[in-house]
Amino acid sequence: ELCSPPPRLIQHTKTLMTSEEKLCIKVLRTLQEMLIRKYDFDEKGITLRKVLMQNYLFNNKKPGSKGELVELGVAVGPEAEIDWATVAAVQCRLDREGATKLVTDLIMSTKNDKIFFESMQLAICLLEGGNTEIQNSFYKLMMGDNKSEKFFKVLHDRMRGAQQDIKATVSVNVGEMSNRAQDSKELDQGVSPQFAVPLPGQPPPGQPPHEQLEPEAEMGPAVMIMKPIMRFLQLLCENHNQDLQNFLRCQNNKTNYNLVCETLQFLDIMCGSTTGGLGLLGLYINEGNVGLITQTLETLTEYCQGPCQENQTCIVTHESNGIDIITALILNDISPLCRYRMEMVLQLKDNASKLLLALMESRHDNENAERILFNLRPQELIEVIKKAYHQEKDCEGGEVSPREVGHNIYILALQLARHNKVLLHLLKPPKRTQEEGEEGISSMLNLNNRPLSQMLKSSVPAETEAEDPLEYYEKHTAQIEVPDWRRHGAGVLSLA
Repeated sequence: ELCSPPPRLIQHTKTLMTSEEKLCIKVLRTLQEMLIRKYDFDEKGITLRKVLMQNYLFNNKKPGSKGELVELGVAVGPEAEIDWATVAAVQCRLDREGATKLVTDLIMSTKNDKIFFESMQLAICLLEGGNTEIQNSFYKLMMGDNKSEKFFKVLHDRMRGAQQDIKATVSVNVGEMSNRAQDSKELDQGVSPQFAVPLPGQPPPGQPPHEQLEPEAEMGPAVMIMKPIMRFLQLLCENHNQDLQNFLRCQNNKTNYNLVCETLQFLDIMCGSTTGGLGLLGLYINEGNVGLITQTLETLTEYCQGPCQENQTCIVTHESNGIDIITALILNDISPLCRYRMEMVLQLKDNASKLLLALMESRHDNENAERILFNLRPQELIEVIKKAYHQEKDCEGGEVSPREVGHNIYILALQLARHNKVLLHLLKPPKRTQEEGEEGISSMLNLNNRPLSQMLKSSVPAETEAEDPLEYYEKHTAQIEVPDWRRHGAGVLSLA
């Protein structure tokens, strides 16, 4: 039986906001803890559960490897311990007792940053796992009592406050950024350590890399609160919830708050494009804020997936440098962070490529693709794909696979190549390009007899070389056509 808090506890928590701050925070944390449900058995228990499920639910399956746990409904990896079925049941129970309404009221009413943070954390816990019932509760609360204008004003003001805080704390002007970039190049070229000046996030010369993981500057409270806000907005749109995707852009109130544009603007400012340093992202992205930037990319992606074409257009046509920033995240090295936290940089590039794919999802026009291609140099994109492929041997056993990141960027390139002939040509593996050239010469000279054609093809001695990255990705990518009956058309989907 699911334990639940007394309904009065939830109902009276709001009254504690002004008089009993500590007690209010304690209640909010208690409610969060109720939504963390884990299996209370170890590896042997998981194995026993698998056997029981095989015997009673999947008796036609033969005992197999540990990887088959997924097929049997048992999670693997970091989420293996979470009992999502129980979590969903508790989420719905708390929603019926008024937890969703409590969160909404607290977010709108409190001026206390600690209570606001805990309220946002509780909202995330209620939505975690993509619970559509909780999503609908939030949507009905917004629509029913005309609360949306005040609720969205709070989030909008928080976003604007964070942007102002970032602008105020940026201490690097364009000239200093250029000097630091030059210092970075000199370090890469092997300048004597005694003359090398350590960059932000780098250890002094001679100091081991693992002692250099301090972030450049701690984010202020106004900026730190943005990560749970971004996660909350992402979860509202989970499972391609078009009602909420559109609602975040337009509430049809007297005053409309476009949180889709505000999110893009926030990313733009976080990456320093307002200072004119678009090519020097590494001086703005550090270990302290890379997690927030990654979360912002994930939130923007969720705004668009489904697809929500209105949000796609809203992001692509926005006046900020957002699209150019996202493209630059893929093309640039993000140095010096890439030297000691490569997995963070790979995660950033992976999410940036997924966002650009989401912006082009199921589009039958070329406007979005052309905007993305506007400042994207095809040759640089190809080099990034190849570099990620070759980095695999240096990052074996890491949390993020460079080759998989490269594959996602390759799929992005495939989609963009439909609108750019240069990129389409560059994506052809060297061997296929060479074969096509030989066939063209053979046809031009009318050398249709087999011996001469074979002589032409074998004129260059064969070398035993490692598989080309583009050839590898081509072999491991399939394309299928998916009909979209809602729009009486079809889209091409590339699968890794």
